[in-house]
Amino acid sequence: MTASPHYRAARAQEILADDPAVIANDIVPGEITDDIAVMTMVVRADQANSHGICHGGLLLMLADTTAAYALNTAETASLWVTSTCTAQFLRPARLGEELRATCRLVWDGGGRSRLYDTAVTNPAGEVVLLMRAQMTRLAAAAEPA
Repeated sequence: MTASPHYRAARAQEILADDPAVIANDIVPGEITDDIAVMTMVVRADQANSHGICHGGLLLMLADTTAAYALNTAETASLWVTSTCTAQFLRPARLGEELRATCRLVWDGGGRSRLYDTAVTNPAGEVVLLMRAQMTRLAAAAEPA
């Protein structure tokens, strides 16, 4: 799974161009290497829940997206998806805060399965959410007849 940071950055932009949910939520790819993937998102008013804080589903989306980009930027033919995940919501994320999701490989099960941990932090470096995701490689899609 060795790919240069330059290749990964270019691949992230390719994926992003076809990722409307990520674009709509202003999730921005940052550093992506073999060891770490970072993405950021500034909490907007339309991303808040009835308590006036970032909706938990969007926090999870940021973490999940970061894990997906960690894997899917390694090679052009990668088709990795989250098969299971657990998340701990540890503190609220406030409007206007720039959140940083940092993802790291925990376990490599060979070619089909990997575990990743992602921490979402606020500007003070406090952990807002922790997610562990099992990522599964999908078989390549067959060409339509």
